[in-house]
Amino acid sequence: MTPYDWETYSIVVMPFGYPNGGMENPQITFMSPSIIKAGKEAIDVAVHEIAHSWFGNLITCGNWSHTWLNEGFTVFMERKIIKEHYGEIYFNESAYIGMEELKKVMKKHSKAPALNDQEDFKKLLCFSDRISPEFCFTRVQYEKGFALVYKLEVIFTFLV
Repeated sequence: MTPYDWETYSIVVMPFGYPNGGMENPQITFMSPSIIKAGKEAIDVAVHEIAHSWFGNLITCGNWSHTWLNEGFTVFMERKIIKEHYGEIYFNESAYIGMEELKKVMKKHSKAPALNDQEDFKKLLCFSDRISPEFCFTRVQYEKGFALVYKLEVIFTFLV
């Protein structure tokens, strides 16, 4: 594994009303107090933001269309780190919950009246020239991205 490239890492708990669960930056993550109060979920969020130190701060996408590179790899690494500490069952549960959330998003967009416009929301590549970059951060980029990276790991592990 690539070593942590920054000297320190800190988590700063922001005031109530902070709009994000967590936002990573090199060496520091800003966390919502509601996430910190959440218990075990806070561990997942903190690990996710720490994983961004590799995927997002050291390696990043060229534009918002490829958000899945940051988020998919980050979710993959987050789950691998959690697996090391809590075991295979927790990894599998996290992946299952993620896929269930993805199914809900995909189903929601499938029932949208303007189906052609909604197709972009279901794709791994989020074409930000057609939609606002803020919509490139859905469970699609996180969970489809994770599924692709995980599938590649399975394939390459099998081939070796």
